[in-house]
Amino acid sequence: MGQKIFTALFLVIFSLLFIPFLLTKAVSPRSNIWPEISSHIRIDYKMGQQAEVDKQIDWYLDHPKVLHALLSNAQPYLYYVYQQIQQRNLPAELALIPIIESSYNPFAQSAMGASGLWQIMPATGADYGLKTSHNFNGRLDVMSSTKAALSHFSSLYNYFGDWLLAIAAYDAGAGKIKSIMMANQASQQNTDVWSLSLPEEAKFYVTKLIALAAIVKDPERFHVILPPIPNEPFFLAFPLNHQSINLHQIAETTQIDLSTLRRLNPGFSLDTNFIIEGDYALLIPKDKAYLIEENTELTPNLG
Repeated sequence: MGQKIFTALFLVIFSLLFIPFLLTKAVSPRSNIWPEISSHIRIDYKMGQQAEVDKQIDWYLDHPKVLHALLSNAQPYLYYVYQQIQQRNLPAELALIPIIESSYNPFAQSAMGASGLWQIMPATGADYGLKTSHNFNGRLDVMSSTKAALSHFSSLYNYFGDWLLAIAAYDAGAGKIKSIMMANQASQQNTDVWSLSLPEEAKFYVTKLIALAAIVKDPERFHVILPPIPNEPFFLAFPLNHQSINLHQIAETTQIDLSTLRRLNPGFSLDTNFIIEGDYALLIPKDKAYLIEENTELTPNLG
């Protein structure tokens, strides 16, 4: 539990430093993504339903700068993540999972070996086909890891038939949650997430997600102004198709900021020329995509 709290505090501090990376242009209410996400949140939470959730909501409300930073960090990735969620007809709450897992820091690493926005463990990454080499880490790759994480969530939901149990299992492991449920069944107790003696980390995990979802679902109720994030792509994907890639060279050729390229392409090695083996893409800020088209043979995937 101590390691988890330490990691969470580190990510919050990182998130406060990360805000300058975000776009600063004004966002009209009509083009803001939060109302769209809010309208598709499925968990119907009411104040007083669970004391732990109320306490976590109060914590976020008592730390408005931290809450603002955590939500702002999602900007480069949120539109893509949410579109993937919508395509699979999954709960909109899942778009908030990387806030809890990594503060939407694509380089996040845990002491247990989890990596990336979704903090995917090596074994889970292998199960979902995420490749790792000295040149590339699929668990860090934004698009690959998002697809793998959502596939994992779908599998967990199909197994448990309940989203809160699936979310708890994403943190604690399906086997552990199932064994706790079986113990409750043996003693004729309920097996919903609130009736289980969950590990503290898993309980805290579910609680934080519901608290965030409650605030995003009805910010006016909590007197919160959500940081505006455009309801449009932040980046375009340029399929690599076994082409050689060097982020330093691309930055020099196109004059796109190297740190921005790194933020969008955390799975790629920084210093090496290498051939990408597999269905991967180079992500470029949408407003800089013309620089790639003018200076390389790559063309964007607009589909």
